[in-house]
Amino acid sequence: MLVPQGLAELAASVAKSATFARSKRHGELLQYLAAQAEAGQDLKESIIGSAFFGRPADYDPKTDPVVRVEIRRLRDRLAEYYRSEGAAEVDRLEIPRGSYRLTMVAAESEEVPAAPAPQTTTRGPRWIVAAGVAVAAAILAWAVVTLRTPTPVVTSIAVLPLTPSGASGDPNGLGSSLSGAITDSLARAGGLRVVGPEAAARAKARGISDPAEIANLLGVDAVLTGELISDGQRLRSQVRINLASNREVIWSGSLQRDIVDLFVLQDEIATSVARAIHRDLVRSTAAVPRRQVAQSTLVAYERGLKLMDRRSEPAIREAIQSFRIAIAIDPNFAAGWTALADALATAPDYYPPETGWAEEATSAAKRAIELDPENAAAAYSALAWTEFERSLHVNSARQYLQKAVELNPSHVASHRRLGLLLCIRKQFDQAEQHLRTALQLDPLSNIARVNLAEMYFYRGDYRREVDELQLVLRESPNFAVAQIMMAQAKRNLGDCSGAIAEAKRLAGNPDSEGWKASIASIRAECGDRAMAEELWNSGDPSLREGVAQALGQTSTVRRNFERMVQSQPSTVLIHARGPDRERLRRDPAIAALFDGLESRVLRP
Repeated sequence: MLVPQGLAELAASVAKSATFARSKRHGELLQYLAAQAEAGQDLKESIIGSAFFGRPADYDPKTDPVVRVEIRRLRDRLAEYYRSEGAAEVDRLEIPRGSYRLTMVAAESEEVPAAPAPQTTTRGPRWIVAAGVAVAAAILAWAVVTLRTPTPVVTSIAVLPLTPSGASGDPNGLGSSLSGAITDSLARAGGLRVVGPEAAARAKARGISDPAEIANLLGVDAVLTGELISDGQRLRSQVRINLASNREVIWSGSLQRDIVDLFVLQDEIATSVARAIHRDLVRSTAAVPRRQVAQSTLVAYERGLKLMDRRSEPAIREAIQSFRIAIAIDPNFAAGWTALADALATAPDYYPPETGWAEEATSAAKRAIELDPENAAAAYSALAWTEFERSLHVNSARQYLQKAVELNPSHVASHRRLGLLLCIRKQFDQAEQHLRTALQLDPLSNIARVNLAEMYFYRGDYRREVDELQLVLRESPNFAVAQIMMAQAKRNLGDCSGAIAEAKRLAGNPDSEGWKASIASIRAECGDRAMAEELWNSGDPSLREGVAQALGQTSTVRRNFERMVQSQPSTVLIHARGPDRERLRRDPAIAALFDGLESRVLRP
């Protein structure tokens, strides 16, 4: 391949390569950076966000890391290109770390790193907490080494899952649970934005192992990493904190204990880390005795958490059963009760829930709070969403969520849900603050980004909704809820060819079962009625109700809404706020239903 000499020409050539053909957007970004560099522009994050990604001129990059995320992905794609089809090229494009300026370098002066091996991480159990303990004896054995004087100010930190090593590995799952315990301890102490191990694990699973890169991707000042070394009898932990700016280790420590003391050890480590970071800001609390949890309980619990990440009808149904199994094995497993409550509260967003779902969710959340009141943020969040999904009582739900945020200011789900409630009340500026906070706490969260897209739906800004959904689907092309929302958003924009294409892609997704009627409706509204008519003629009442609106069956639509107002009022509210609201309101009975829902949302 002949390499053009100009920076813009070289960027255009690379953008046409097979590597960049898989991501047209990254090719466009590459050429934008080249044009700006040739023009002598000193690019800043805010300029790129506004000029290229369409963000408002006054947007805050600290709460919306889209530029950092996409520039990192562009660096990765360039590295992939020069490892493969561009390996023989003499002049190469590079975006130096800490800069957004595209440069050209000679191949012999550049070391192209090998792709880091992806690391499989296990999502940490959230049931174990890091309550402060009386650590007089433990601190004698805890060797804290301060490596820099004075210690730099750290306002935000990401906690990565601790890595097991040694002959026996980590059979008790302490590495992941300890990471969760440290996160909870830091969050409760306040004064520090804490990104939990779930977000950091997603970064590591993508092959990003350098702490500084992870910190920059997640938008934090520092990263906490560590190892657990075990010979089967004793366990040694080594923990360190790296600055994002220069990779400097500013704190480290180690501790050895017999494995019989796993949960006491966990609390000692978590509290010691919090004390080292917060110094005199960490509040001291009494020791909380810990209890062993059977491996079968954890297996069922972890399986449920992974299913919930898929956010689809079949996955949520399976997750609920997994959580029920976990608490049946161990009725005192607080996190299992919390997860069950959260899954039941989430279900009405995806399918008609079972009779008695709200009562079961409320009971499960209250049991979790009773068992573990110090770490009940997720349980209060589940109570809030149960209250909203059951009755659309926004203010009551909001009170529960505010309690959750008081307990854990870094609880992502509570910020997401507060944002959605504020969308319902049409307080969009406040809603966006909470949704951006959720993304700041977990920049790689698909559902947090989807919720931000929902905000744009409620505002009627379908183009911005599409932009946010595209970010999700670039990283997770089979995330079904984003796929169906994308199809609907394109239909709302009048892009019927795009909407049908998205709907057809979703039809091949194993998680599409719950959206069969929605797929058929989108296609019917865009002129392709065959699938909708087939579902109508099937005789299945739920499928007939799902396609009735697209086929103009008004009486069936009315009956469907009348039923859903009782079990899924929030779903009907979406129709009341959506682009078809005026057409639907032509039916007086439906208009009355919509008005009733609006009054419920606005009640004090």
